[in-house]
Amino acid sequence: MQKYSSEMLIGLFFILSAVFHSVDDPFDVIFIPLLFVFGTIQFINGFFNWRGIYNKDIYWIAVNTALILILRYFYRSPDFSAVYISGVTYLYILAGVFILISILSYYEFTRRMEKYQKVIEYDKILKMGPEDAQLWNNRGIALEELEDLKGAVRSYEKAVEIDPSYVKAWYNRGNVLSKMKNYQIAVESYKKALELDPENIKVLNNMGNTFVSIKKYAEAVNSYEQVLRIGPENFKAIYNRGYALEMMDMYPEALESYERALELKPEDPESWYRKGVVLEEMGEKYEASSCYDTALNLKPDFKDAKHARNELQYQ
Repeated sequence: MQKYSSEMLIGLFFILSAVFHSVDDPFDVIFIPLLFVFGTIQFINGFFNWRGIYNKDIYWIAVNTALILILRYFYRSPDFSAVYISGVTYLYILAGVFILISILSYYEFTRRMEKYQKVIEYDKILKMGPEDAQLWNNRGIALEELEDLKGAVRSYEKAVEIDPSYVKAWYNRGNVLSKMKNYQIAVESYKKALELDPENIKVLNNMGNTFVSIKKYAEAVNSYEQVLRIGPENFKAIYNRGYALEMMDMYPEALESYERALELKPEDPESWYRKGVVLEEMGEKYEASSCYDTALNLKPDFKDAKHARNELQYQ
């Protein structure tokens, strides 16, 4: 809602700017109506996005009704009707500009609607059967792909409202909330998923990542270790465990994790780089430099590794 509220507020700002802008020269005769139109279109777009209205016909009617009212307002305004150009000529110019704007707005709305086509299809089906948790979950996935994160959360919440045991919807909700940096609520969502499926590796891994984001490294390590009890060779959990331990200044334990990660993926530049960082912290500068070199051989444009190696050389 915040994004769409901003769109509407920006639109309202331009509308009010146009209303209270005085007509001082010929430039204002064109500038002020365009400012008014831009604000109106912005406001309408924000409203349609907020309400999730994707009907092209309704949008076309709304935009053109607004433009006709604006045209009538300016044509009847004493400041515009015959100040710099004759009223009829001005009407034709303004009408032509507004028609062009109307067409461009409709084109832009159509492009946006095409992006939302999956959502539109889900909405049609949900009108016939609104109690289908899987459809609400899929609708959330479609909105997440469009980066409409708040809309996605609402869909996932509807899915778990219908089916509280729907693990995937709890997991997806946690992922989106984490993207929105609502980390604590994301953790609660992951925990709910784990109550239903305690050995879900994806949920445990992502919950660990969320703990890292809020610097709860001990909780993160615990999550990753739960993953490793289920799947001892899970590379992500091993690497991420190493990072969390490193952040806790537990360098020998972190080193052991990075070495395990490299046994699984010996050509992973990130693991070589982080191993180098840990070795440097432990005072093993020669070995650290060698790790940075290996990381750069695998990924020549690795800026962090290049910087770390250069810094080490100047010490």
